Amino acid sequence: MLTLNLRDNCKVNIHYGNKHWYQNNKRHRLDGPAVEDANGNKHWYLNGKPHRLNGPAVEYANGGKEWWHNGKYQVTSPER
Repeated sequence: MLTLNLRDNCKVNIHYGNKHWYQNNKRHRLDGPAVEDANGNKHWYLNGKPHRLNGPAVEYANGGKEWWHNGKYQVTSPER
């Protein structure tokens, strides 16, 4: 596993092609998905909770999507 320490107490772990961004030991990233799986899945997190306002918080490589705000699953979405 490769760990890169970034500014503002942030780091990214890269393991078998999977990338995970952390801030203060919680999954967190403002400028993209906090988790990028080698298989193409992407997950957006803010302060350790699944969260994204301008699209789905989870995008699966097979086209599936999930909408989350502040760690709460959203049953409806703008795209549905």
